[in-house]
Amino acid sequence: MLWPEIARLILAYAKNEDPDVFGPFDTEVSEIMNKLIGIKSNEFTTKFTYQEKVTLMTVLIDCLHETNDFRMFLNKRVDDKSTFNREKMDVYQQIRDLEGQQ
Repeated sequence: MLWPEIARLILAYAKNEDPDVFGPFDTEVSEIMNKLIGIKSNEFTTKFTYQEKVTLMTVLIDCLHETNDFRMFLNKRVDDKSTFNREKMDVYQQIRDLEGQQ
């Protein structure tokens, strides 16, 4: 279920950055994005028509030059989450230390 969500996020990111990014495929891509929500990878072949698959691949390839920005955005989110988790673990450790002192 991971790659359909990644594809949907890439499309959503591209749309957010440039509302006209999909040009004539805008309506079809919106429908594709809705279909991508919550599907499993093995459902892709049955949920999408051949034309929808072609459109999806076309717009993903067209958006490829923007994926570097998207990758940097995701990496920043991962780093932020890692920092938060480290801080959280430090607080838990301090709590355990204080409890151990009592």
